[in-house]
Amino acid sequence: MMNAKRLGPMVIAFIIFWLTILYTGAITQDIADYFWLTPGVIEAAGLAPPQEVLLGSIFQHKAMKTGDVLPMYGSSELGTGYDFNPTRVFANRPTDFTPFIIGRGSCQTLVHILNIAAQNDIKEKKIVITFSPDWFGNLQGIPNDKFSDNSSPLKVYDVLFNPDLSPKLKNRIVKRILDLPQVAKDDYLLKEYLTTYKSSDWKSLMTRLFLWPQVRLEYASMQIQDARNVKIASSKLDRRIVTKLASPTSDQAVNWEKIKEQAVTLAKTKMKNDFNIEDDLYAKNVKPATKGYQKGANKLNDSVEYDDLKLMLELLKEKHVRPLFVMIPHNGLFRDYTGLSLDIRKTYYQKVFRIIQDAGFQCVDLSSHERELYFMQDPWHLGWKGWAELDQIINDFDHN
Repeated sequence: MMNAKRLGPMVIAFIIFWLTILYTGAITQDIADYFWLTPGVIEAAGLAPPQEVLLGSIFQHKAMKTGDVLPMYGSSELGTGYDFNPTRVFANRPTDFTPFIIGRGSCQTLVHILNIAAQNDIKEKKIVITFSPDWFGNLQGIPNDKFSDNSSPLKVYDVLFNPDLSPKLKNRIVKRILDLPQVAKDDYLLKEYLTTYKSSDWKSLMTRLFLWPQVRLEYASMQIQDARNVKIASSKLDRRIVTKLASPTSDQAVNWEKIKEQAVTLAKTKMKNDFNIEDDLYAKNVKPATKGYQKGANKLNDSVEYDDLKLMLELLKEKHVRPLFVMIPHNGLFRDYTGLSLDIRKTYYQKVFRIIQDAGFQCVDLSSHERELYFMQDPWHLGWKGWAELDQIINDFDHN
């Protein structure tokens, strides 16, 4: 009788303990939402994102649930364009939405597959995905170290334990992660757990079952650390900006033609050459060593990145998200100089556009602007006029 009396509370305590572990993500999200992600914070974080936005989960989950926030996934192009970058043009919510930047230099498709696969209940959420030709310039897709730098074990666990993701798609994503194991190189438990996905035999399944309690505990500890990081990062945001963004706004009429004229005016003060390269970067890029160095190059159209893109499209279909893809063009004036043929560039544009279109999604094709002055600002990134044009497109997308 006495043993039974003792056993009951122990069982209850055990159940409560594991329920807490299993729901740590929801608990930490609620705590963060209540105490730190007060009105205006998520908008401010999206305009000048700390690394906790990319590597963590709580900020992104909140952005996906915030109606007047438009998540924008991409790479270093999300930080170019000076005053015509969307974080500047829409900083004061002139048309009643705020861009939320997710990405930085060296991010590619697989990084954002994890970001999106980690989300729950995002049906009909509008997002923007920008991508660059350079993503497809490596035959193996994103390099191991670049993936590791821009993702985290927490994001991998988010995918592994997301009940909103079909087992078939989850397995495909995990197998792709296994091609780039550096993300788990310092995490023995995660590395071993991922390895069990290489095979579906009984030994792998038993190993996965054995590791499950340990990895769930580790995952919970990472979720708690993510909440602490959010607390610290949110406290460092400019409170004046947070307060301003917390106030309700109403749509204003934006003179897009004037903005484009201002973009060209500023560009003319920054660039006085015919290569669409900012003067400060001209000497570094236009030199004998780069002239003709891409002549005969053809790897652009055979990259593993295309497979990652197709995987991304399947994920978006399963999640029922409403994405707008933006095809950043080559800097055609500079690529003529480096010898990357127009035929190869056109083949790339057509191939990517067709893949996205065949999947049933919108793709903004900016390739017709690849030789337009001031559209780019260096060999890779949109410039003043390019962003001014795209800002209007993004605004129309958000409001339609």
